[in-house]
Amino acid sequence: MRKISLLFIPLLFVLSCKKSDTLISPVVEGLDTSEAFKDVIFSDIKNTNSFIINDQSDINYLGFVTESKSFDDQTFNPFVGVSLANTKVFLTDSKGLVITETVLNNSVLSEFRNTVNALVRNTNKSFLPEISFQIYAPKDIVNSNETNITLVLNSVYYYLALNQITDDHFQLSPNVKIDEIKAKGSYLSRIGYGQKHIIGISTDQNPKKVLTYLKAYLNDLISNGGKKSVELSKGLNIPGDKFSVVGGDVDMDLLFKENKEKIKLIIKKSFDARSINSSFSGIEFEFKNFNKPD
Repeated sequence: MRKISLLFIPLLFVLSCKKSDTLISPVVEGLDTSEAFKDVIFSDIKNTNSFIINDQSDINYLGFVTESKSFDDQTFNPFVGVSLANTKVFLTDSKGLVITETVLNNSVLSEFRNTVNALVRNTNKSFLPEISFQIYAPKDIVNSNETNITLVLNSVYYYLALNQITDDHFQLSPNVKIDEIKAKGSYLSRIGYGQKHIIGISTDQNPKKVLTYLKAYLNDLISNGGKKSVELSKGLNIPGDKFSVVGGDVDMDLLFKENKEKIKLIIKKSFDARSINSSFSGIEFEFKNFNKPD
């Protein structure tokens, strides 16, 4: 049974849809498909860092220390014999502007929870998000005539971040050397709070066309107010095979929308300002190596 974090309770909904056999010919002229695979992540989303960390209830707090190798291979084993203490925690907006700060006396889950609760109680502010997207695909899509991809839409409204770690922040067990920790250790330095939508897309369309139009459609909605979205959408046939939501309130109406409309509504609603009291979860995680200071 999946462990559910006491801090972050992901909401997961999966909608299975029948694969469409209807092809729609692109109507927008001048789109260059030569860079269709640029910035596509050739990986299964289940093997990505952020997705796995959402399932690790014991590391969803700042200062968690892991071996760097353990972070690299995504096993996230704790580094035994070390913890961090007396580090400042900063609440920032999505641009990194500091709203308020406090001190995390010990990097243990209960202390982190108390610190976060105190920040929430004393912060009356609404936040606008940074909206981004990633597209995941199998490597063989490059030579395929069909498209099976996963689109991830992220809306990060605020961050909690630690200050730069110094030697005074280490609490070591006997016989544990600080030089060894610095050489081999990493720590969770920042968590981004917001909402993640995961949309599976399966179609018989050529992936170069799908990816080119999909990226243009997304960039227009995010950066251009959707001024060309109607025209661009005519070149897209993107039926779905799954839909998931992590963090935040779930709009049940989205479950019954076709993917083009679903994407447009998600992005439109994400631009609404939200307060820190909104039911977001940690969806972005940043680790730093001790031997690689800023």
